[in-house]
Amino acid sequence: TNRATSCDSNTDKLVAGINKNIDIQKQEQAQLKVVQKMVDAGNVDQSDFDAAQSKFVDIVNKGITQRKKNQDLANGNAASDGLATVAKAQATELKTVQGLTGNAKTDDKAFAKLDTMFSGGIAQNQKN
Repeated sequence: TNRATSCDSNTDKLVAGINKNIDIQKQEQAQLKVVQKMVDAGNVDQSDFDAAQSKFVDIVNKGITQRKKNQDLANGNAASDGLATVAKAQATELKTVQGLTGNAKTDDKAFAKLDTMFSGGIAQNQKN
């Protein structure tokens, strides 16, 4: 196999994978808005909240799975350090999303933190 061809193919896969992760991060931002709107409206129906939070956790986990695939492709690549940064952020995002309660008093701080983290994650992946 021609090394240049396999390297280019790997780079193409990595670029596609990072773009996929950016799409997932946009889904995270959209689900954040759904959950935030629900909580900020007050009088939260707990089963509705639990379903929305569960979907949110699933989206974050989908992003973690995609980033792991990207890291495998980036082994030794310049994107490796940036993906390690994304990995740390995702662990915090997951913990924060799992910690949401449906109570605006506690969740509003988490929403602000998540909004910043998701925006930062997209910016980091664009650099990668």
